[in-house]
Amino acid sequence: MSRRVTRLENDTASIYELITEVRSTQDEHTRRFDRIENTLNEVVRRLPESS
Repeated sequence: MSRRVTRLENDTASIYELITEVRSTQDEHTRRFDRIENTLNEVVRRLPESS
C-alpha cells in the first residue's frame, strides 16, 4: 500500500510538472500571437484606403 501511495504521489508530481510546461508554452504562444496581431494591425493601418 505504501509503495502505491508513493507511486501515486510521484505521478501527481509528474502531472503538475507537465501542466507547468504546458502553461509555459501557452504563455509563449500568447506572446507570439500578440506580436503577430500587432504586426498585422500595423500592416492594415498602412494599407491605402479603398474607395
